[in-house]
Amino acid sequence: MVYARDFPPAADLPKAEKYTAVKMKSLEHRPAAYALRNSTEDWVYKGSTRDLTERIAAHFSGKVTRTKNRLPLKLVYCEYFDNYTDARRREIWLKTGQGRGWLKKQIG
Repeated sequence: MVYARDFPPAADLPKAEKYTAVKMKSLEHRPAAYALRNSTEDWVYKGSTRDLTERIAAHFSGKVTRTKNRLPLKLVYCEYFDNYTDARRREIWLKTGQGRGWLKKQIG
Protein backbone atom coordinates (compact mmCIF):
# COMPACT_ATOMS: atom_id res chain seq x y z
CA MET A 1 0.00 0.00 0.00
CA VAL A 2 1.27 3.47 -0.88
CA TYR A 3 0.69 6.32 1.51
CA ALA A 4 0.91 10.01 0.65
CA ARG A 5 3.64 10.54 3.24
CA ASP A 6 5.80 8.02 1.36
CA PHE A 7 6.20 10.22 -1.69
CA PRO A 8 6.55 13.93 -0.93
CA PRO A 9 8.65 16.00 -3.36
CA ALA A 10 12.33 15.66 -2.60
CA ALA A 11 15.09 18.09 -3.41
CA ASP A 12 16.78 15.64 -5.79
CA LEU A 13 13.73 15.12 -8.04
CA PRO A 14 13.90 16.73 -11.47
CA LYS A 15 12.29 20.14 -11.65
CA ALA A 16 8.76 20.14 -13.01
CA GLU A 17 8.36 21.03 -16.63
CA LYS A 18 5.67 23.62 -17.24
CA TYR A 19 3.90 23.85 -20.56
CA THR A 20 1.75 26.68 -21.78
CA ALA A 21 1.44 25.26 -25.29
CA VAL A 22 2.39 21.68 -25.91
CA LYS A 23 4.20 20.58 -29.00
CA MET A 24 3.81 16.82 -29.20
CA LYS A 25 7.38 16.52 -30.51
CA SER A 26 8.71 17.88 -27.23
CA LEU A 27 7.11 15.10 -25.16
CA GLU A 28 9.00 11.92 -24.43
CA HIS A 29 7.86 8.30 -24.65
CA ARG A 30 8.60 7.70 -20.96
CA PRO A 31 6.68 7.10 -17.72
CA ALA A 32 5.43 10.36 -16.26
CA ALA A 33 3.06 12.03 -13.83
CA TYR A 34 1.20 14.96 -15.34
CA ALA A 35 -1.55 17.52 -14.85
CA LEU A 36 -3.98 18.94 -17.40
CA ARG A 37 -6.09 22.07 -17.03
CA ASN A 38 -9.22 23.03 -18.93
CA SER A 39 -9.59 26.32 -20.80
CA THR A 40 -11.51 28.04 -17.99
CA GLU A 41 -8.74 27.05 -15.55
CA ASP A 42 -11.19 25.89 -12.88
CA TRP A 43 -10.40 22.18 -13.11
CA VAL A 44 -7.17 20.15 -13.00
CA TYR A 45 -6.80 16.50 -14.00
CA LYS A 46 -3.90 14.61 -12.46
CA GLY A 47 -2.66 11.36 -13.96
CA SER A 48 0.24 9.03 -14.66
CA THR A 49 1.18 6.97 -17.67
CA ARG A 50 3.74 4.58 -19.12
CA ASP A 51 4.01 6.68 -22.32
CA LEU A 52 3.34 10.40 -21.98
CA THR A 53 3.15 11.14 -25.71
CA GLU A 54 0.43 8.56 -26.38
CA ARG A 55 -1.59 9.48 -23.30
CA ILE A 56 -1.59 13.22 -24.02
CA ALA A 57 -2.61 12.52 -27.64
CA ALA A 58 -5.52 10.43 -26.31
CA HIS A 59 -6.60 13.24 -23.96
CA PHE A 60 -6.41 15.92 -26.66
CA SER A 61 -8.38 13.82 -29.17
CA GLY A 62 -11.24 13.17 -26.73
CA LYS A 63 -10.58 9.45 -26.26
CA VAL A 64 -10.32 9.64 -22.46
CA THR A 65 -13.73 9.45 -20.80
CA ARG A 66 -12.81 11.59 -17.79
CA THR A 67 -11.53 14.53 -19.85
CA LYS A 68 -13.41 14.44 -23.16
CA ASN A 69 -16.15 16.81 -21.95
CA ARG A 70 -13.56 19.36 -20.74
CA LEU A 71 -11.80 20.02 -24.05
CA PRO A 72 -9.71 21.96 -24.93
CA LEU A 73 -7.05 20.95 -22.41
CA LYS A 74 -3.59 22.27 -21.68
CA LEU A 75 -0.68 20.29 -20.21
CA VAL A 76 0.45 22.43 -17.28
CA TYR A 77 2.77 20.04 -15.43
CA CYS A 78 4.73 16.89 -16.16
CA GLU A 79 7.48 15.03 -14.41
CA TYR A 80 9.32 12.09 -15.98
CA PHE A 81 10.32 8.94 -14.09
CA ASP A 82 12.46 5.89 -14.75
CA ASN A 83 9.55 3.51 -14.14
CA TYR A 84 5.77 3.57 -14.01
CA THR A 85 5.61 2.64 -10.31
CA ASP A 86 7.28 5.91 -9.31
CA ALA A 87 5.05 7.88 -11.68
CA ARG A 88 1.96 6.27 -10.14
CA ARG A 89 3.18 7.09 -6.63
CA ARG A 90 3.62 10.72 -7.66
CA GLU A 91 0.07 10.79 -9.10
CA ILE A 92 -1.35 9.39 -5.86
CA TRP A 93 0.56 12.02 -3.89
CA LEU A 94 -0.60 14.83 -6.21
CA LYS A 95 -4.20 13.83 -5.45
CA THR A 96 -3.75 14.34 -1.68
CA GLY A 97 -4.37 17.64 0.05
CA GLN A 98 -0.66 18.29 0.43
CA GLY A 99 -0.03 17.37 -3.20
CA ARG A 100 -2.85 19.57 -4.50
CA GLY A 101 -1.44 22.53 -2.57
CA TRP A 102 2.05 21.91 -3.90
CA LEU A 103 0.78 21.54 -7.49
CA LYS A 104 -1.24 24.74 -7.21
CA LYS A 105 1.93 26.64 -6.28
CA GLN A 106 3.81 25.06 -9.20
CA ILE A 107 1.27 25.84 -11.91
CA GLY A 108 -0.04 29.08 -10.52
